Amino acid sequence: MFVEVVIVGPTIAGLLFINPEFMDSRWPWPLDPFDARIMAAWPAACALWAATMYFQKDWAEIKMGVQSLVVYSGSLFVVWAITFGQYDPARNNRWAYGFLTGAFSLVLVYFYWRHERARGRSSARAG
Repeated sequence: MFVEVVIVGPTIAGLLFINPEFMDSRWPWPLDPFDARIMAAWPAACALWAATMYFQKDWAEIKMGVQSLVVYSGSLFVVWAITFGQYDPARNNRWAYGFLTGAFSLVLVYFYWRHERARGRSSARAG
């Protein structure tokens, strides 16, 4: 999962920073160049964080980072759901943004759960 974050994060960040007009036509709310460039820091930071977690050796070292990514992506989804009625209906990507942030959150939760379950099994065998 970290590899996907490392690939998608800089891509979104680069598009927001380099070509905000292109992202404005694909974003659920209007973006001006200044706001788009400020927003580019978040996916870039998530990608950098995922890259550092990718090289960690133990789940205990990664656990809090994954929890933080779940909170971040989950909060993006919740804010989208709460403010959905305020978006311009002419923008066709209102649904895609919510679907992608929600799906990303669910995938992170699934992998987190899977690692926690595997850790519980290995500690039960050892004990």
